[in-house]
Amino acid sequence: NSQLRSFSFKEEQIGHLEHVVNSYNLAYMHLFDSDALFQSCIKNLRQRMNKIRGRRKRNSYLMPLADSVASEPSYSGTNIAKMFREKVERSPKRVAILGGGIQGSVMALLYKKYGYDVTIFDQASDILQRASNNQEGKIHLGFVYSNDKTMKTGERMMESALRFASYLEYLLDVDEIDWKEWKSEKFRYLVPYDSIVSMDELEDFFSKLQGIYHEFLKEDPSLSYLGERPQSLYRRVPLLSNVNDTYFEGMFETEEYAISHFQFKKTMKNALRKKGVNIRLNTRVLETRRNTEGDKKMKHDPRRFRVVTSNGEYDVDIVVNCLWEGRRMIDQQLGVRQWSGENVRLKFGIKGEFTDELRDLPSFTIVNGPFGDYVHYPNDNKMYFSWYPVSRHGMIVNEDIPEEWFAIANGTIPPDLEVMQLQAHQAKFNELFPGIGGGGNFQFKAPHLVGGFILANGEKDVNHVDSAIHERADEPIVHQDGYFSISTQKFTSAPYHAYLLEKQFLEKDHI
Repeated sequence: NSQLRSFSFKEEQIGHLEHVVNSYNLAYMHLFDSDALFQSCIKNLRQRMNKIRGRRKRNSYLMPLADSVASEPSYSGTNIAKMFREKVERSPKRVAILGGGIQGSVMALLYKKYGYDVTIFDQASDILQRASNNQEGKIHLGFVYSNDKTMKTGERMMESALRFASYLEYLLDVDEIDWKEWKSEKFRYLVPYDSIVSMDELEDFFSKLQGIYHEFLKEDPSLSYLGERPQSLYRRVPLLSNVNDTYFEGMFETEEYAISHFQFKKTMKNALRKKGVNIRLNTRVLETRRNTEGDKKMKHDPRRFRVVTSNGEYDVDIVVNCLWEGRRMIDQQLGVRQWSGENVRLKFGIKGEFTDELRDLPSFTIVNGPFGDYVHYPNDNKMYFSWYPVSRHGMIVNEDIPEEWFAIANGTIPPDLEVMQLQAHQAKFNELFPGIGGGGNFQFKAPHLVGGFILANGEKDVNHVDSAIHERADEPIVHQDGYFSISTQKFTSAPYHAYLLEKQFLEKDHI
């Protein structure tokens, strides 16, 4: 009103203009209702514009609109309906990304590249806060999946790892990331005497993986492993003097790395903000359903889906389900077959400050069975340690996740449980690496406990040779008429899944 008065409009004219706006909005809202309602709105709009048209001399800049609506026969109710519909069709399609972990974040960047209006919904207080932040962050070359004799998981992990750097740079619109600033210390693979896969079997598996690696590099010169293309990925080496040689049979040195959670999260958050991705935090997705013709309150907005959250409801054109533990529930609501993730484990890890006592200890993965990892992130001055028999707090199969697990995953850990976990991890670390800290007396510096979910297939735990947990080769993308359900599988795989979605759907159909 103040802007209209600045042009010296009279109150009567202002009233007519307000009615024009209201009539326009009503016409839009009833566009997808009955013809009678829509024609009534258009009639009201024409009448109001006729009143303004009568004041031609005073408000000449309004005349093209008034003449068009009131005089031109081409602006019939039918043609205006077409105009409205075309306007809706030209507006950017809305995409709901369910889950703000690594998978949801890379999918959001992908859809922004194609001009979509993208919103991420996540129940945590920040993106990349839970599972994406509470594990070791390894970019798997496939070595840990030696118990999948078909090589399908190893091959899947290898391709995912080789596409990780280049595709993430593509999504971020940067020429090259300084991966040296992100990398952990290089991983050694320690093999206990009670490993379910022997040293010789591991070496045979590693050799096959290396062959797959060279085939990928030959087929696509753009591929690399975090910016490098080493000739050899592994070699068998003697045990280090600071590890327990009564527990470990042997060791392999590999070219495998983890990446810094801090660097990754900072980079992703900046990119999402700069590219205009909407982020709804502290927002739990409760339901996703298809909009139907019978639901009158949705007719004003021809979006295909309604996402119901703890903080409101949203109508969107496309839903990309990147939830971690909540993915299956949304799949079932939409009648989509659940392909993976019926096995859920709650697992802890220890994060702490790096100290000089650890300087001679490289990063380790202990294979194959219920063992663990130690990771050193030199550029962050941080370390991570997890020992599976202690850190695995529980496992359920095809059951609802207990509420207390959600609290733990969100960072609310009972004090007595945290003390027990810290003490047990400390004791195991000193047993495995007695050469650190002067005879098994090493103490973690500023340790804190983190917990998160691991999703996999199968009913048996990792100590069973025939457990499906040892496999990660199921179909990663399930699509049904604008709804995508993504099986994240591993941190490593997230950019690769975005790559697949782009190649299989966006490049072809722009849906």
